[in-house]
Amino acid sequence: MKIICSVCQKSKPSLVCSACHSPVCKHCAQFIDVDSFTYAPERLAKIRSQYTDGVFCSVCFENHIAAEVNEYETTLAEAKKVSVFFKKHSKETRLIKRREEIVRVVDCPDYDEAILRLAFQAAKVKCNALIDVILDSKKMNVGTYTHAKWSGNGRPARVDEKVLTHDRMVIGNPN
Repeated sequence: MKIICSVCQKSKPSLVCSACHSPVCKHCAQFIDVDSFTYAPERLAKIRSQYTDGVFCSVCFENHIAAEVNEYETTLAEAKKVSVFFKKHSKETRLIKRREEIVRVVDCPDYDEAILRLAFQAAKVKCNALIDVILDSKKMNVGTYTHAKWSGNGRPARVDEKVLTHDRMVIGNPN
C-alpha cells in the first residue's frame, strides 16, 4: 500500500498530523513552534499538551489552531498600541483609576521587549494604557560578553483616547 499526502496527494509524506494522524508532506504541513506564541507561552503550552508534535495538515490547522493564532496576533497588535506612562509621569496619570493588578516581567533580553511584554499583558485584560511603569536592568557577564537582563512592572489601565491625546499635547508643548 502506497502512502500519500492527505492534502496534495503526492507520494512520500514524511510527517504526520498531530490532530488527525494523517500523513502530510513537509510542503503542506503547518507548524507551531516556540516562536509562534513568544509573548504568550501559556497558549503554546496548552497547544503542546493537546498536540505533541506541533505539525498539522491545513484542515486541522484551520479547525483547531487558526483561531488561537488569530487571537494572539490581534492581542499583539493591540499591545503595540498601548500607551506607556513611566513612574516619572505621575502628574499626567494621577486621575487615572488604578483598578487592575500590577503585571510583572523578568529576564527580558532588551528594553523594548520588556515594554512590549508588559503591554501584551495589559492588552490581554483589554486595557489601552500602562501606568506607573518601572524598568530595571541587571548586567550579566558570560565570559567576556556583557549584556543586560531587563525586568519591570506596571499597572494596566483604561484611558479615554480623547483625554489622553489632549493631555499629551498640552504636556508636550508647554507654550
